[in-house]
Amino acid sequence: MPTKRFKNVDQDRKNKILDAAREEFILNGYEGASLNNIIRDAEISKGSLYYYFEDKADIYMTVLENAMQEINMKIGGIAAGEFSDDFWNDVESYCKKTIHITFENPEIIKLFRGLYYLSTTLTKPESVAEFYNTTKEFTSEIIKRGQNMGAVRKDIPLELLVNIIFSMGEAMDLWFLGRWNEFTHEEIERVPQIYTELFRRVAGTEPVKGDMKK
Repeated sequence: MPTKRFKNVDQDRKNKILDAAREEFILNGYEGASLNNIIRDAEISKGSLYYYFEDKADIYMTVLENAMQEINMKIGGIAAGEFSDDFWNDVESYCKKTIHITFENPEIIKLFRGLYYLSTTLTKPESVAEFYNTTKEFTSEIIKRGQNMGAVRKDIPLELLVNIIFSMGEAMDLWFLGRWNEFTHEEIERVPQIYTELFRRVAGTEPVKGDMKK
């Protein structure tokens, strides 16, 4: 992740660097993104870039985390640690808000695709591994909340359940990102329910009835 030096940079300068990096990753994807373009558009030297970040993956993950924070501020709900008495309805509501915001902002989809490229490399960059660990911790807290409410099963080890749910979410997100521009409006409205039903079939305490194809 970015060095302490970057965290202490003037906010205007910090925003200029991150905005330049975000535009470059959206325009050319992670693989095609050029550090020279980021340096040029941010109006900094190459030495300054490496003074603030370890490598290209480090810059990308910083941009991605900022984008996720923006999304979570708009979504609220589970992302903000808020729950009602209906755990699975909260999960579906959270999925629906996330899908809608993502679908309405194609640049976010273009930005997130880089994460799946990095996640499939033989050796994940340290910044990516840190991001995955943080996301799993978040998933764990949600699952424990569901268990306390009696909505999530407790008969298998928590770590195993977290890994299963995390892997399922990753697979579904990859599916969504790969064909988002092919969805009809009706299909988009159905995606949050598909996500929630799959999670519930695996982690829920009660059987889920119905055909997800309907």
